[in-house]
Amino acid sequence: MSELSDIEIYNKQDARDHLVFIRKPIEGLKTVDVGRLLSEWLRQQDLNSHFLQMEVNDQLDEILSQEYERDDIGDYLVITNIGILFEPTLQVNTRALLERHSDRKLIIVLSDGVVDKEGCKYYFLSPNDSFSIDLNGLSYYSCN
Repeated sequence: MSELSDIEIYNKQDARDHLVFIRKPIEGLKTVDVGRLLSEWLRQQDLNSHFLQMEVNDQLDEILSQEYERDDIGDYLVITNIGILFEPTLQVNTRALLERHSDRKLIIVLSDGVVDKEGCKYYFLSPNDSFSIDLNGLSYYSCN
């Protein structure tokens, strides 16, 4: 079976969240470069604003509100270049962001990150770094 077929089967499950982690692009799926879009937006902002964290979250909600549709997997969004979500100065609650958007559509994270199924964590770089997302309680599928 192909990754897309596996994702289709996963997405048809009755679950609160629909979150998928992949390491290689899947032909035919459009992607959204979160890092580029948020960086471009940040260049136009006052980085000393007391409201920056709230404004960043609003901008991320706008970016992740995009969606595409396919007959096989339904509404989806593939996000790439997600390192900016782990930038400590932005204080993004990446788990809450993904949880909030994966209940309405399939969110596919395209990244070299590592999913530790036993520990229920997604590591942005490797299990040795501090950049991770706790996946406990989330419905997710990993193609790693």
